[in-house]
Amino acid sequence: MKVLVTGSVHLYKDKAGNFYSPTVYNYDFLKRYLAVFDEVMLMGKVKPDAYKSEMKMQKVSGKGVTIIELPWYRGIRGMAKKILRLAGIMREEGKRSDCYIFRIAQIESTCSENVIVRMLWRLLIIQRHWKNCQNFKK
Repeated sequence: MKVLVTGSVHLYKDKAGNFYSPTVYNYDFLKRYLAVFDEVMLMGKVKPDAYKSEMKMQKVSGKGVTIIELPWYRGIRGMAKKILRLAGIMREEGKRSDCYIFRIAQIESTCSENVIVRMLWRLLIIQRHWKNCQNFKK
């Protein structure tokens, strides 16, 4: 079972493709989710080729962890410029996961929740409508 975790996640990527975090979102933190789920999909803003060994960060990459890369932006204006791309990524990744954890009321969590919940709500309405149509035909 896959879980999608969102929050105020800022990640730095090195040239080898490893991800690092300056905050709590490191591999040890994600291990508690891996104790319950087969795969953790961590969604966060990624700054590519930005990691330097002298930076005090902890590795996020590891077995069972997939990073969902959101484009890097700063502030609400930066987010507004990339909102269509962000919503598209959130929608597609929401379809691939079985469960969701929206951590902390940050803008990324709120956006992910809105995109994914609306998508699931539409599917529920379509299912109910389809069942009603099938019952009507009988």
